[in-house]
Amino acid sequence: MSPMVDLDLVSTDTFADGPPHAYFDYLRREDTVHVQDNPMGGRLWSLTRHADVRALSLDTDRFTSEQGFIFPTFLESGSRTDDNLMFHNGERHVRLRGLVSGAFSPRVVVRFEDWIRERSEERRVGKECRS
Repeated sequence: MSPMVDLDLVSTDTFADGPPHAYFDYLRREDTVHVQDNPMGGRLWSLTRHADVRALSLDTDRFTSEQGFIFPTFLESGSRTDDNLMFHNGERHVRLRGLVSGAFSPRVVVRFEDWIRERSEERRVGKECRS
């Protein structure tokens, strides 16, 4: 059991004031492969150390996003995921990533920072209003 309050890593409220750095520091030290119940069903796994994320990313025989990276998956074969790099591994992922990587450089993304913050705040406030 964590000496810290367990945070819901699925909830946008957890990130409303920015990433919970102290909690992630705790997870990296004490609970490197963190698991929590998923409100949609099943469980969610959070890897918090670079070496673990890298090992998982390179082990495409046992870990793949080609069947969906949301669990439980609601995607069907032939859906709009065919050309989405998040749903591919290996060479196809690398090829698709190469096509779009320039659009996500720090220089480009910083131009959208205010817009992203505004949309995030709208979502958070909208969620509070519905509660």
